[in-house]
Amino acid sequence: MCEIARADMKKGDLLFFKGHVAIYMGDGSYVHATGRAGDDGVVVNSLDPTAENYREDLANGILKIGSIF
Repeated sequence: MCEIARADMKKGDLLFFKGHVAIYMGDGSYVHATGRAGDDGVVVNSLDPTAENYREDLANGILKIGSIF
């Protein structure tokens, strides 16, 4: 895996959390599967704190950003 700086993320890059991985979709959005009550299933969240679908716990919990390319 090639580690990427947050400022250099592109569509398709992977966001790694503790025990969890998401795919970056661009424009601050990412898709992931969640077991969070009320959000069960595959959801889209945002890294933008002003967005309705922002999750602070995930936005602040990113451990690494990377690509396999």
